[in-house]
Amino acid sequence: MSRESLEQFKEVVLKYRTLQERLKATANFDSFIALAVQMGQESGYDFSPDEVFEALQEESERLTKPPTIEDIVARFKEDRETVGMY
Repeated sequence: MSRESLEQFKEVVLKYRTLQERLKATANFDSFIALAVQMGQESGYDFSPDEVFEALQEESERLTKPPTIEDIVARFKEDRETVGMY
């Protein structure tokens, strides 16, 4: 099981609205985690429910705290690299 595998699966989900819709349709947090693991396994990814839970928790914490100046600079650099400005 791998957090890297989960991150790769997350990138795939972000590309495909149908996968996003399947996950959004879950009734609760536990069913979301179970479906994410199932969909990941069906697509060849290997990660655990605990890894999904931890990733969701980290993302929630990231979204609820204000960004530091370092966070802003890092995101700016990532954005510029993404569009090939460096």
